[in-house]
Amino acid sequence: HLTSCLDIKGLVNLILDNAILFSNAKRGFILLDEMGELKIAKARNFSKDDIDECIAQVSKTIFKESLKSDKIIHIENALESFQSEDSIQQAKLKSVITFPIIVNEKIIGVIYLDDPTRISAFSNIDARLMLTFAKQISIAISNSLFLSKLDEQNKNKDGQIKKLIEQLSAKEEQFNKTNSALLFK
Repeated sequence: HLTSCLDIKGLVNLILDNAILFSNAKRGFILLDEMGELKIAKARNFSKDDIDECIAQVSKTIFKESLKSDKIIHIENALESFQSEDSIQQAKLKSVITFPIIVNEKIIGVIYLDDPTRISAFSNIDARLMLTFAKQISIAISNSLFLSKLDEQNKNKDGQIKKLIEQLSAKEEQFNKTNSALLFK
């Protein structure tokens, strides 16, 4: 189903909703690397409601760790594991699972899922399922980006064709005027 969605915005929603559903997370975030900086592309909860970025208390420490590695990060009790991290302590994060989004062997972002209410909310089976899902995500995003690029190229070609038709029409008009002038001499 992921690979049939070609619109990148719709795809991001579909990815996040499915990741939350599969893992039984309370909320999820997709962060994309934009020139070396992580930006939240989408934040949603288990009810498929968008979460305002301002209240989306997540740990950039965990994001950055996931972005650096190409592995799943599975934390059973973030409060205990990251006692010195203020953002984690303030958000009272408990269970967290993150995994990188890899397209063409390059990490382009991170999917972050959490459950701030339960310790050990995610099992090792959830982590393996997310790893498999991450591979499907990579294919879907790669397809969407490729089609987006093709669409842009087609728009450029359409513009070039339109310009050539206009030039041809102008030349044809000039030819007809010249031809008419020669015939009436």
